[in-house]
Amino acid sequence: MLANAHFSDHLFWDCDDVDLDKNEVWLCQRVLEYGVLTDWEMLVKLYGKARIREAVLKMRTLKDKPRAFVCCVLNIEENSLRCYKNKQFQIASWQY
Repeated sequence: MLANAHFSDHLFWDCDDVDLDKNEVWLCQRVLEYGVLTDWEMLVKLYGKARIREAVLKMRTLKDKPRAFVCCVLNIEENSLRCYKNKQFQIASWQY
């Protein structure tokens, strides 16, 4: 599945094979949103922070807490992220 990477089993329960080059944005998002600290460390070993940074900048969506974490760790301005800009354009439902 993931070469010599040993991510948590719960991250990839729904897929049989993952191409590390073609699916790097998806893989980074999955680890950031649902992984634990050891999964993050494995991701950094696998791609390096520069490549993860590029993947994060391409993401269309990312939950709030992982977005805050990655901005802090990789020193990224939140308003430069595509997923942050997309969220600003979403219309929230009315609170009655």
